Parts: sequence; structure tokens; C-alpha cells
Amino acid sequence: MIVERWWLEFEQSALPKGAPAIQREEMRKAFYSGVYSFVMNASNNLDLGKGRARENDSWLKEIFDELRTFAAERLK
Repeated sequence: MIVERWWLEFEQSALPKGAPAIQREEMRKAFYSGVYSFVMNASNNLDLGKGRARENDSWLKEIFDELRTFAAERLK
């Protein structure tokens, strides 16, 4: 299970050891919702036709850059 593995890695690195069960469950919902939203948007926005790789790469790079900035600023 791919997303479950991502969640477990995130949970271990981002949640305090003594976090209450409700915090863990709400964070898990938010995490899965974020992954779901990204996958749905990616499936709608990525064009797998020939000659579109550059546009796809640009779209993914923009997302990657935004996420990296967010992590650097807020996940210290």
C-alpha cells in the first residue's frame, strides 16, 4: 500500500510521539485528502499525448517548488 507507507513516514516525522488519537486521525484524514486531491488533479491536468512532456514537466516542477518552499518555511 503506497499511500499508507507515505502516511506512516509522515506520521513518524511530523507528529509528536504523545499526540492524542484524535489528532492522529484528523492528520491522517488531511494527509489522505491531500494525496487524493493531488492525484485527481494530476490525472486531469497531465496530458499524456506526444509532445506534451515539457508542459507536464513544467506543471510538476511548479508544484514541487511550491511544496519545497512550504516545507522549508513551515516544517522546521
